Amino acid sequence: MATSEHPQLNRLILLMVSGLTGPELTAAASRLEIPESEIGELIDEARQRIRLAASFDHHHELGVAYTRLNDLYIRAIKVADLKTALTAQRDLNRLSESHTPSSSAIDPLAVEVDAREEVEAIRLHLLPLQLASPSAPLREHARIAAERIRQQSDASCQVPASASTLSE
Repeated sequence: MATSEHPQLNRLILLMVSGLTGPELTAAASRLEIPESEIGELIDEARQRIRLAASFDHHHELGVAYTRLNDLYIRAIKVADLKTALTAQRDLNRLSESHTPSSSAIDPLAVEVDAREEVEAIRLHLLPLQLASPSAPLREHARIAAERIRQQSDASCQVPASASTLSE
C-alpha cells in the first residue's frame, strides 16, 4: 500500500507531534498494526508532511485571517449584532498592529546621528571647493555646486558650431 494512502498515517503524525521519537515511535507504530516493513517509510512520509505543514505561507494565512474577520464583521452588522461586530473589529485591529512594523522599532537617536554624519560628510566634500564664503550656510554651497554641475552638463551636451557645419 502506498504510504501516502496508509490509514494509520494521520495517527502516526499525531504521535510524532505529541513528542514520540525513535524507539517509542516504532513501538507505537507496531501497536497501530503497521507492518514492520512499512514503518520506516511511513515515518519518513509523516516527517515530510509535518515539514510541509510547518512551511505554510504566512502572508496567505494572514490574508485568510483578514478575510474571515471582515466577513464576520459584515455578517454581524447585517444582523445588528454590535457586540460581535466590535469584537471582530478589535481582532482586526490587533491583527493589523501585530503585523506592521512599529514606530518604536526606529531609534530616533540613531536617525539623528546618521543625519549629522551625512551632513558632516557633505560639508567635508563641499567646503574645500570654496564655492561660497566659508561662513555661508551649507545649503548655499550645495546650491552653487549643483548649478555648476548643471552648467557643465549643459555645455557638454551642446554640439560645437564647427561640428554642425561638417555634417551639412
